[in-house]
Amino acid sequence: MSTGKIEQISVVGAGILGHSIAQRFASEGFNVNLYDSSKVNLLKAKNNIFNNLISLSKSNLLKSTPTSIFKKINFLKGSVEQLQIQTL
Repeated sequence: MSTGKIEQISVVGAGILGHSIAQRFASEGFNVNLYDSSKVNLLKAKNNIFNNLISLSKSNLLKSTPTSIFKKINFLKGSVEQLQIQTL
């Protein structure tokens, strides 16, 4: 079992749960790859995440700026079959 520092998070699926997970990890400072096979889902996720971050910022609930958090998320079109999954 590795005890190294986690540097990259990958989330498969940009729906409600997936984009929320990606947003949360990015808000905590992690770099995130958010994958979905649908370009439409990725565009919706981008919009939802940015709007969520703006709302959270207005309530002073973010540790960083919305833009700096948003930049930590890579929105990538791809299927599960195309990903290389690493297991412990």
